[in-house]
Amino acid sequence: MKLLLKAVPLFIYLALIALIPGSGNSETAFTIAEQNVTAQKKVTSSFQEDAQLLRTTYESKLFTLPAFKASHYGLRMFRQTQDSKYAATVWSDMARIASQLNRFSSEVYTPKQIQAYADRRIKSYRNKNNARSRLRYRATKQMPEYLYLGVALLSSMARANEYGLKHRQDTKLRQVIRRYDFRKYATDKTMIKAWAAQLA
Repeated sequence: MKLLLKAVPLFIYLALIALIPGSGNSETAFTIAEQNVTAQKKVTSSFQEDAQLLRTTYESKLFTLPAFKASHYGLRMFRQTQDSKYAATVWSDMARIASQLNRFSSEVYTPKQIQAYADRRIKSYRNKNNARSRLRYRATKQMPEYLYLGVALLSSMARANEYGLKHRQDTKLRQVIRRYDFRKYATDKTMIKAWAAQLA
């Protein structure tokens, strides 16, 4: 099947060349098609090499990374491979999520507490120099509560849900979410550019 998928573009190309007036030189057409197939193999090889480089880099340092980054990588690898060696990162992620939701349900749920949390988070973006952080700062500085609602609370609840779990204060946390109109975040063009995955 793989061979067939790789050969289809070559056959289409050869068929089209035969239909073009003045392209009767089938040797030239075949050479061009062969070069295209070779280029395709190089791209595929490059993707595989890049993937292996990423995997080697992350896995050699996996448990020295912050919990969020280690679990981000480990969970995605577990989803793809079902390899139990990534189970520790999944457990670590569950512990991180539980800890965050525990904190939110007991310490950060009133409008005043949420505003204080959001103000601290937005300040951390102001000090970063990479392009994505600058974009996120510009987009979110007028509505910093999104850093609590969309980036922290909702993402933690969604991840718990992925694991088939629900926080013991789930009802309370959902009531917090319902106090906000998410249309203003999801319809703002700058917010969409800055937080596309989170808004989706």
